[in-house]
Amino acid sequence: MRIGEVSKYLGLSPETIRYYEMEGLIRPVRNPGSSYRDYRMPDVLRLMAVQRYRSMGFSLKEVETIINNSDIEEQYRYVNTQYHILRGEMDHRRHLLDYLRMHQSELASAVYNVGNFWVYPEEASCLLPIAVWSKMGIRMLPIRDEDELSAWLSTYPYCSISLKNVPPGINSQIISKKSARSAPLPSEHLVCLRLSESDFKMYSLENTRQLIRLPAGTYLRTIRTFDLVNNDISSCFPDSQDLPDLHGLTVSGDAYGKILIASHDHERTSAYLEVQIPLTGRRDPVSN
Repeated sequence: MRIGEVSKYLGLSPETIRYYEMEGLIRPVRNPGSSYRDYRMPDVLRLMAVQRYRSMGFSLKEVETIINNSDIEEQYRYVNTQYHILRGEMDHRRHLLDYLRMHQSELASAVYNVGNFWVYPEEASCLLPIAVWSKMGIRMLPIRDEDELSAWLSTYPYCSISLKNVPPGINSQIISKKSARSAPLPSEHLVCLRLSESDFKMYSLENTRQLIRLPAGTYLRTIRTFDLVNNDISSCFPDSQDLPDLHGLTVSGDAYGKILIASHDHERTSAYLEVQIPLTGRRDPVSN
């Protein structure tokens, strides 16, 4: 076959075929009766193999190694490695798609859910404290592992921001030593990066004593709005007398807030905060 025939047959340009020849991927022979190259069936099959491996994400150098290697086990190692690389990329894209779907829902419904309450199951999650927020402003917390924060952001840059009351016992562990208080003020909140427990494990992130783990369970949710610059954050968290009838469920822990959306307008930064309050107790099935 002439190069034009091969080009038409495989959908490759003559320039690409010549380049593959220069790289040693194919070795057509010269026709004794003319100066034209003669592409035989082994050349066509090798070109098809190049197309197949390139479509799988292999570099041209890797393709050359694979198709010029008669060791089947060595070929398997290349293919197996690429399989796991692509599988990891697909898992990451799937998580990104799930996040986009969730954020799409938040953007569509947040305005209409302000002040409403609903009960919803929540999977376990991990909070990485990065700052303390109060009326006095915000102060960053020292991270023991300098790479920990960047590892979270580079591995999972779309983790959400959560606000949580500063637990009394956490003061000696992560609050700056410059603070002379023995316990944090009630109006202080931790600013945390939040990941689901399953995502935290999937990406093999560092497990440190700084992490705050929120258990899986049933949570009461509501949406509040506030100005990140001018409002007291504590005013966003409802007190017990503002809660609806929980039908046998009771509050079992401190609330925390997840910043859903923030919009910036000159000196104001308006935010929608999803407040989540852990509940406990037996609840009769809806069907009963």
